[in-house]
Amino acid sequence: MAARTIARKLAALGVPTPGEQKQNYIRQRSSGVWHHDAVIRILGQEAYAGVWHYGREIAHTGKLRPASEWVDIPVPAIIDRANWEKAEAAIPPRT
Repeated sequence: MAARTIARKLAALGVPTPGEQKQNYIRQRSSGVWHHDAVIRILGQEAYAGVWHYGREIAHTGKLRPASEWVDIPVPAIIDRANWEKAEAAIPPRT
C-alpha cells in the first residue's frame, strides 16, 4: 500500500499525528491529517524489524550521528526482517 494511501486512511480514521501528541503543538493542518512523508518516516524505523538504535540523534538538534556511534538494542519485531527490507527498498530515495 502506498504511503499516500496509508496517510489518507489514517486521516479518515481520525488517528492523531505524531505532532499532535507533543506539548505546545502548533497545528499546521486539521486534526488527524497525515502527510505521506510522516508515514514513510515512521515505517522506515528499523524497530519494526526488531532493532532500536539508541543514540541515533544528537540531543535537541534533530541531527543524526554516524551509524557507527549508534547502540543497537534488540526489541520485539512486528514484521520479519525480509519484509521490512523489501518495504525499505520500495521507498524512493530522498533528494
